Amino acid sequence: MNCSILFPELPMLSRPAAARAAGFDAVEFWWPFDSPAPSARQVDDFAVALDDAGVTLTSLGLDHGDLANGDRGIFASAARGDRLRRNVDAALTLGERTGCRTFVGLYGVVDSDDASAAETAVRQYSWAAGVVADAAGEIVIEPMSGVPGYGIRSLGQAAEFIERVREVSGVSNLGVLADLFHLIETEPDISASLRRHASFIRYAQIADRPGRGVPGSGGEPLADLLLLLEELGYTGPVGLEFAPSRRGTAADLAAFRDWAGLSPVPGDETHAITRATTGKGMS
Repeated sequence: MNCSILFPELPMLSRPAAARAAGFDAVEFWWPFDSPAPSARQVDDFAVALDDAGVTLTSLGLDHGDLANGDRGIFASAARGDRLRRNVDAALTLGERTGCRTFVGLYGVVDSDDASAAETAVRQYSWAAGVVADAAGEIVIEPMSGVPGYGIRSLGQAAEFIERVREVSGVSNLGVLADLFHLIETEPDISASLRRHASFIRYAQIADRPGRGVPGSGGEPLADLLLLLEELGYTGPVGLEFAPSRRGTAADLAAFRDWAGLSPVPGDETHAITRATTGKGMS
């Protein structure tokens, strides 16, 4: 469960416990701090909230910039290189404290006249992947729809970019976050694209269209696509990253269970949720 978007009525540090109460034993977060380099107390409070809830952190978003003003990552920005370096160092501290090894590094929005953005991104992903590798971690890049100017929209673009980074730096711990919500829009034939680029996929997320709704609310073939990912050898987490409706997160999760053909197992809701995604844990 993505705790940065679900249970929005709760304080951020209360959401891991809410996720656990809803039957999830794994969570993910976007960058959960206002600063790219939080204080030691903030890091400790965040880690304690996860520990107390009894949930695992499967992925952590790196600094995404100013979301409200249109930012979607800072890797392609040379002007924010120092901010990126401080953020990666802070994320590694969080990873060490929580056990998280997957970090989501958004490419960023690029001005059409910025000819150097691609090389900046190659350089900064190369550096960050190398640093994260020393801690046995990985960075995943998310292709994204609906964001004008965002530098990576399709699986093909992500794969081409990753191959370029590998050529330059030799890193092997850079992959793709396959958010099916975005890819359903950007891929003319999503099944063919998943098959073609399966070796790059290191993490997956789901939400329905339109509106990033709970799976089952819009009729997209999410279950079929999850089965295809499994067929292609994907064994990682599947993040539930939908925007809660006016009914609230709890009601949406009940609808999710209905869509997935689940009924809560008394005293063992986590087992029920785990069965929802073709044998993989739902985070």
